[in-house]
Amino acid sequence: VYTDHCPLRDMQLKPSNNRRVDRISLILQQYNIKQIHHLSSKCNCMADYLSRYPRQVEDDDDFIEEDFGVVPGIQHCGAV
Repeated sequence: VYTDHCPLRDMQLKPSNNRRVDRISLILQQYNIKQIHHLSSKCNCMADYLSRYPRQVEDDDDFIEEDFGVVPGIQHCGAV
């Protein structure tokens, strides 16, 4: 997993005294996450854009069938 949220990466490395972080950690344990990497926000432009300008979804089954396209590759900025 690549994230721009540094504390998420650190959850795997050290115990927490924060109940909120503990709850998030329990939720993430449901997934087979091998490693969490930090990716700076300026190198993660697509995620930044999508979080700031989410697509408005109507209650329509056709939404699932739309072709959004697939990004053929992700270029990293050397921070990883």
